[in-house]
Amino acid sequence: MMRRPRIGITMRVEHQTRRFYLGRDYSEALFGFDATPIHLALIPDANYISSALDGLEGILLPGVKTRIQC
Repeated sequence: MMRRPRIGITMRVEHQTRRFYLGRDYSEALFGFDATPIHLALIPDANYISSALDGLEGILLPGVKTRIQC
């Protein structure tokens, strides 16, 4: 049996509630195409990002109209 490709999806941030979130449509679409969706929190740390991306066959960066807050 062939392993499903692992595809990372970046989650959105709700700054007022300090929560990460992602609509179900992205994960369900990837699963429907025989991929395994992996949710990625937007944590600005190089070591975290490197280890989170390790082993993924792809990454989905959903677009959103937002402003960046540091």
